[in-house]
Amino acid sequence: MTSRPMTARGTLCFALVLVAGLAVSAEARQDRTNDQRNQPADIRDRSTDREIAAAGTRDFRSFKWISGLDVFNPSGDHIADVSDLIINRGSGKIDNVVLATGQTLGLGGKTITIPFATLRWDSAKERFVLDATEDELKTYPEFNADHWAGLADPDAGKKNTLRDWLTRDRDRYDTDPYEGSLGNAEQKTITGTITDIDRVQSATGELVVATIRDESGKSYRVWLGPSWYVGGGAHAPMRGDKVTVNAYSVNRDGDDTYVGRSMSLGGSEIAFRNDQGAPVWNPSGRPAEVPSRDGSRPANANRPGSVHGYSSDRDASWRSILASDLTGRDVKARGQDCGEVQDLVVDRATGRVVMLSIDPDENFLGMADTKRLVPWTVTTVAVDGTVRIDATKEMVLASPETPSDIEDLNNTMTANSVYKAFEVDAPRYDGVDEKGWRDRRHRDADDLDRTDRDRDDHDRDNPRK
Repeated sequence: MTSRPMTARGTLCFALVLVAGLAVSAEARQDRTNDQRNQPADIRDRSTDREIAAAGTRDFRSFKWISGLDVFNPSGDHIADVSDLIINRGSGKIDNVVLATGQTLGLGGKTITIPFATLRWDSAKERFVLDATEDELKTYPEFNADHWAGLADPDAGKKNTLRDWLTRDRDRYDTDPYEGSLGNAEQKTITGTITDIDRVQSATGELVVATIRDESGKSYRVWLGPSWYVGGGAHAPMRGDKVTVNAYSVNRDGDDTYVGRSMSLGGSEIAFRNDQGAPVWNPSGRPAEVPSRDGSRPANANRPGSVHGYSSDRDASWRSILASDLTGRDVKARGQDCGEVQDLVVDRATGRVVMLSIDPDENFLGMADTKRLVPWTVTTVAVDGTVRIDATKEMVLASPETPSDIEDLNNTMTANSVYKAFEVDAPRYDGVDEKGWRDRRHRDADDLDRTDRDRDDHDRDNPRK
């Protein structure tokens, strides 16, 4: 999978990557890099310059290193310890931090959830600083096992402040850039092979775009939905998959943009939009659920990714996962058992999980004790906990071993070799600037169409080898 900011060509972060046997030339990738830097400012996302400037700034740390890290107040008092990280299932963005507080805060040693952006990093002493009063800290929700387990079930606790906290921005971040433009749009059925999966950064979060090549050799780029939704189901689209997609065709200025309605994959159908074109991950577009036999719960409530498997009750549990829940999880490489998650690599500078360190099965690699690095951009995590990577055995073998000191990955050449092994480009992200994310205006369908037109123009000018 690849990832790039959703703007005109000026902020294209990732090159298109094809399935085995198809590669993008180094010259083409360099052309795209030059395009990024040379685009006129009026058609670039305003964050582009910050992203390019920050591209060389990284601070890779292991989750095991971050877990238990001391948190101080500005006066130098130790007030809490990092207990866990709550991350976005799709993008890997650290949304919140779980803190075990001390008695000095007047919270009785409770464990609370705070926004990651609330913490300030003290690079000199390598510790987090939290500038908040006792009253301010009391406004943050308490974290406990019951509240976390009740994220998927609003009846589990009427006063689940953690669930309320994690879903408070649902409507804001799950807005649909194509809302209102698909009602009368023509529909097209596309059957072929997925040659590329893009993860596109937008003001509303990270979206997934699949490139599908049909038997005639024609390629279609189809916008699917948020990465946390697309990757959270029982099946996640990967390079090389044979699929049939029902899509809306939106014509803008003579160019077609395709927006997925549903996808048949692996014997299952993934719904993206309802009959009116409204997204099923947004409350207004969710299809009616099929009741269970006794009428108490939907019969398919535990079938994420199926046509009727998603509901507003599952918002927080679909979007959010605990970093600690990923460690020890089994990993599948395109359906093949390949090992388990040993640790997570976090870029503290951008506030994202960027890689997994996996401990491969000896039967998979033919060797033991060779922990390998896997980019998050080829990783999906199903709601049932299954960790999947869009990779072959050869890609895993080509990836560097996990260094004993994760900070060694701060070397650009070392980090880039991980992405190269999986045939994806290293991502560029904004620094951890929550205000910057929240202040951006949502792009509408015209912005997305312009992105596609620019991308298509570039692809025609730079044909794949």
